[in-house]
Amino acid sequence: MSYREMSQAGVLSGLQISAQGLEQKFSANSAKFMQAVLGQAVNQLVRASASMEVDLLNRFERIHIQDGSVIGLPDECVDTWQGVRPKEKKGCSALRLHVSLEYKTGQVAGPVLANGREHDQKSPFFMQTLKAGELRITDLGFFKLDQLEKDAQAGGFWIIRHKHDVIVYENDKELALLSFLKKQHTTRIDLQVQLGKNHRIPCRLIAIKVDQQTAAQRIRKLRQYARKKNVALTRERLQLAHWTIILTNAPLERLTLVEVYALLRLRWQIELLFRLWKTYSLIDESQSENPWRILTEVYAKLIAVLIQHWMLIASVWHIPEKSIVQAALSIQKFAILLHLSLHDKIALSSSISTIVTFLQSAPGLLKRNKKPSTIQILRDPTLALC
Repeated sequence: MSYREMSQAGVLSGLQISAQGLEQKFSANSAKFMQAVLGQAVNQLVRASASMEVDLLNRFERIHIQDGSVIGLPDECVDTWQGVRPKEKKGCSALRLHVSLEYKTGQVAGPVLANGREHDQKSPFFMQTLKAGELRITDLGFFKLDQLEKDAQAGGFWIIRHKHDVIVYENDKELALLSFLKKQHTTRIDLQVQLGKNHRIPCRLIAIKVDQQTAAQRIRKLRQYARKKNVALTRERLQLAHWTIILTNAPLERLTLVEVYALLRLRWQIELLFRLWKTYSLIDESQSENPWRILTEVYAKLIAVLIQHWMLIASVWHIPEKSIVQAALSIQKFAILLHLSLHDKIALSSSISTIVTFLQSAPGLLKRNKKPSTIQILRDPTLALC
């Protein structure tokens, strides 16, 4: 919004201020204030009245999907949030969002703010040990043997990709993974192993051979990464790209090989959440060059996407046939109605009810034959291999 548009919108809340006066309000103080409001919003616990009724999901008490995302900031903000300083100057200030998504109910914990340079494993959600019957799904940035061991000892379960430099043992004998896979005459392997030289965590190693096109894409990405980081790629690592290798401590009687693979794909749901926030809510974009307005806007937009997510939980999250993206875009169209209702709790409640009813009545997703949707795969995990 331009300052003039903000000034006009302010009138709806009884705020009388000129565009010029509003521009002068953006400062370190405005950013600090909006960050405090965001902190209050994050501390609100919004529970869903219903969760997805899918057999595969109901085998676990909760399913936690955790990840982080980074927002680049102007260099002037470096004293507030520090990023990783690259060779060029741009990007020395950045903000990391630590987020945890409980997939069954849609409940979001966070975002907890941190310096952009902070590692994913510093996430306060990742450091919380799982409770019995809970499942954690993360990417390789969260691969930490100590945490995997704590979660397993507490009765929790995890699904994660294999990290190439972690030693695997079979019957207490180190397993030469590539040599082992080359000897196999099947494209799907489910093997009991122990994980880590010092930890020896009991788990299953699941390997699924991928097609040549997928392997070629992975090798391309590995080489791009190696060039960017100036590191050497071993022949073994390139050849392992022909396999999807998964580690889980969930026993076979709880999850079959195909079901483990289907659940691993759920990790993308948090990536889709970040995409929803960035691509459709533009939390990392601004038309201003004022660093304090940009930072203030980031906090304000994070509050907005939290409210948006609460409304998704209240309306369609538990109806997996509904499009979350389309529902979110509809919520944004109702923003003016919410704005006009803020002064009156009864009016606000009525407006929210109207929006929820509208979202629930929207058409569901069409069944896809070529690229099955997430709910299709959860109901028929064999589709994950298509």
